[in-house]
Amino acid sequence: MKCNHCNSEVADGTKFCPNCGSPIAVPQQPLQCQYQQPYRQRPRLNIFEAIKLASQRLTEIGGRSRRSEFWWWALYISLLDTFSIIPILYVDNFIILAQTFLLYAVFSRRLHDCSAPNWLYKTVLSSFLIWSLCVFIDGFAEDGIDLAKDAVNLLGENIFFAIIIVSNCWILVGLVYAIKDSKPETDPKYGPSPKYY
Repeated sequence: MKCNHCNSEVADGTKFCPNCGSPIAVPQQPLQCQYQQPYRQRPRLNIFEAIKLASQRLTEIGGRSRRSEFWWWALYISLLDTFSIIPILYVDNFIILAQTFLLYAVFSRRLHDCSAPNWLYKTVLSSFLIWSLCVFIDGFAEDGIDLAKDAVNLLGENIFFAIIIVSNCWILVGLVYAIKDSKPETDPKYGPSPKYY
């Protein structure tokens, strides 16, 4: 270390400079509180805030969504489906497509926020789309549409329903993974954390 007055080299721990006799100022190390947290958590979203936020981001597949936004939105969409009893032919099939559209983006953002591995992210969302398509076709086949029946028969009923079951399993894996808490760090691909600041 050096003396502040004469700039001569002095040994560490010396109180006075041997050259000019000036007191040596010991540099103060910044104190770091072990309890200090670099990130603070935002307030939890209630159901109305989560629905409003998710409905404003229906087409945003990139980015991140926190747990409360995803689960409240999924509950809202499920309730809409439960209480949408419309006695019109084929409406149920289109409700499935609407659900897929409404859930896909927020599911994608939730998996980003959980830092899901790329293979899991692609597998879960592909399974989600395949499941929706298969259920859509199956609904039309049950309603007596020949083209849908031909599609089911082309694969074979056993294979067709096996695809639905496997897709369901992967969706379930994605939902379990979506329970995982997010990391507060900013992700260079998907931006800052929606939960911490």
